[in-house]
Amino acid sequence: MTASNEDVPLFLGKLEDKTGIDADDECYNVTPPEIKEKYGFEIFKFDKSYKSFLMYNDKIYTLGESFGGMGAVSFAVADINGDNAAELYYTYSWGSGQHRSHIGYFDSATEKITDINYTNWNTDLVFGINEYDGGLAFY
Repeated sequence: MTASNEDVPLFLGKLEDKTGIDADDECYNVTPPEIKEKYGFEIFKFDKSYKSFLMYNDKIYTLGESFGGMGAVSFAVADINGDNAAELYYTYSWGSGQHRSHIGYFDSATEKITDINYTNWNTDLVFGINEYDGGLAFY
């Protein structure tokens, strides 16, 4: 992730629920440029709480949990459900006492967040390219 300050004031102005975000918790735009340009997704992350958010069509969506973990750590865009609209897939970690990592996605057609029913215990998940067929994989 490459952090920038691009659109951070705009995002912070739209963010209504700032629970768990302290005054010294700096916010950064961590969106890869090609994702913003092609799909209009903007991803923001705080540097102390690790809370992670998506801004899309002027609305804010929370990307997973972060308490006791790293929040959103990996992103990929695909149309896995085949509806000709992009989904933003992300991995995130959290857990106080027992570290866990999950996968979620934002469906741009329905503008809904969905968590995939899978938990990876004690290590983080990240996205990569499947070496066998070039498809999206997580490790």
